[in-house]
Order: sequence, then structure tokens, then C-alpha cells
Amino acid sequence: MTTDRPYEFALQFYVPLAMAGIFVYLCMTAKGISGCFPILPAKLVDAYLPAKLFGDVALPPITVPRIVGIRAIYLAAASVAVWRSARVDLASYLPSHLKLRVYFSVDAIRETLQLFSPLEQERARIATDWVSHLVEYDTAVRERLQALWLRLHVELWPEGVEDLRGWLAGEGEAGFRGERHSLLNYRLAAAKGKVKFTLEAERRPTKRFQSEFYLRDTAANRIALSWRDLWRGRGIVIIPEFKQVFFNDEGRDDAIFDHTLVAMTRIRPFPLPSLSDTLYLWQRDDGSRIPIGVAVYE
Repeated sequence: MTTDRPYEFALQFYVPLAMAGIFVYLCMTAKGISGCFPILPAKLVDAYLPAKLFGDVALPPITVPRIVGIRAIYLAAASVAVWRSARVDLASYLPSHLKLRVYFSVDAIRETLQLFSPLEQERARIATDWVSHLVEYDTAVRERLQALWLRLHVELWPEGVEDLRGWLAGEGEAGFRGERHSLLNYRLAAAKGKVKFTLEAERRPTKRFQSEFYLRDTAANRIALSWRDLWRGRGIVIIPEFKQVFFNDEGRDDAIFDHTLVAMTRIRPFPLPSLSDTLYLWQRDDGSRIPIGVAVYE
């Protein structure tokens, strides 16, 4: 998902860089300029330097070759242009309101997992044998939903429907806001979203429920870029944690906090600020994490 203001970003970031490149080129190619710039004329030299130090000796004006002065002006202009480009707040150009579709198939999870390197997966504590542990999450969620529907006196999870991933899909929206604290340090200040799920099994009544998620205040909300990441063009991977709440399709009076959801997403500042699809992770008791779904942004 790429920024919805590409031209504004190009004007604020790339145009100053291009101007800096032009100034550097002019600095390197400047030649054939003779003469000097007077930095301090002779009268001012005589006026401000004590005469007793030099007696009756006439002091020459303080000058600098014109070519040096011209090049210094070009370099100063290039520095200002680079500074202007570096001041661009990348967080303000990321999409702040997202429409998404959620999928739970193993194939979709595997495809999204390939967006992240083995080292990034290791840092996110993703279990290498995650497929064999999916049943733990599916069973836990099914039990929570059965308890919710039982409390509301509605039909329970359809009997004989064990393959949660084969029949469940969702669509919704999400929003977030980032804050810039310094040149390469940002913070995820707020984020939340809502997904409407539909369970459509063959020869079974369709069931609907909703889920909302709210950002938890953790150290994972801090986003620290590095020049190395920017140079390589891979951006940075964020893994904020969210509280996930399930409730009935009728309203939120029955909302219950079910579990913590981790959202693994890659942010690429260049060539245009963008977000990758999100890999949803569920944290087990031993601290390892299991990929349980993906969010595809539209």
C-alpha cells in the first residue's frame, strides 16, 4: 500500500535532493573565474587591527579567490537542500486509513511470510514449525466464540465444521498515526481497526461476528530507522501488539478481550512511503509466535 500523496512527497523530498545534486555538480565544474572577493577591505583592516602591532606597514585587504567563494556558495546551497529533504516527516506520508481483507489459508500465510527474511522472522520469534501449531490457535478461538454465542443464546459453532480456515474470511478497515521524534526515530502513537468476519460452511447457516483491535503501549511501538536499512532499500519491519476483542454482530455490549495479536509489517520509505501486507501472529505460552492470518490492503 503506497502513499496517496506521491507528487507531494516527490516535491518535498526528491526535488531538494535533485537541486543539491545540481549545486554539487556546479561546484565541481566551476572554473575560469578570476579575481578575488574582498572579505575585509584595507580600510577595515587598518581600523580594527591595532596599529602598534604593525607600525607604519600598510596592510593588504583580506580576500579570497572568486572561484573559492563561488564553490563555497554552491556547497552551502547543496547543504541547505539536503537539510530540507532530510526534514521530511516520512510518517505523515504513510497511508493513515486502510481498507483490508483478512485471509487464513496456509498458502496465503506462506506467501506473506516470504516478504520477510529468515533473520527478520527469527527476530519476530516465529516458530519454524508454525504449521503444526495452527490447530492450537484455531481450537482456542473456536472455544472463545462458542462461549460468546452461548452467552447470547444463539446457535453455536456449526457441528462438523472443524476447518476454521476453509470457511472463514473477513474484511474491514484500520487506521494508525505515527509521530516523528528525531531524524531517524519514530513512534507508532495510535492504531486501531475493525474486521467483520463471515463463516460460510456448506449446508450450514451463515454466521457473522466482529473483531476490533487496539494498539498496546509497548516498546515495539518505537520505530528506529538506520542509514544501512535506508541504503539497502528494505525499509524496516515493525511488530506492534494489539488487544483483539470479539463481539457479536449486533453490537459491542458483549465484547470480550480474547488475546494479544501481533501485526508484522514492513515499512518502505523509498522510492515512495509504503506498507507491505500484514502478517498476523499469535503468541504462545513459551514466547514463540505462530502466523495465523494475513491482512491484504486495498
